[in-house]
Amino acid sequence: MNSTTNFFKSIRFRIALVFVLLMIIALELLGAFFVRQIERQNLTTFQQQIALPKYVTDQITTALKKKDSNE
Repeated sequence: MNSTTNFFKSIRFRIALVFVLLMIIALELLGAFFVRQIERQNLTTFQQQIALPKYVTDQITTALKKKDSNE
């Protein structure tokens, strides 16, 4: 029992604990960064997919109007 309490009070344990906590914080920050980047990319892709059919419809409508006016 005494050796267990001495282990938790030792400098080795404290250094290891600080290292582990810093690693956890770094991984959380990195994960948050990647999630934000993926969210932006997915939002941009979604907006492009929504805008593309409108662009195609406008182009087809314009081409058909030009064809009708030429005839």
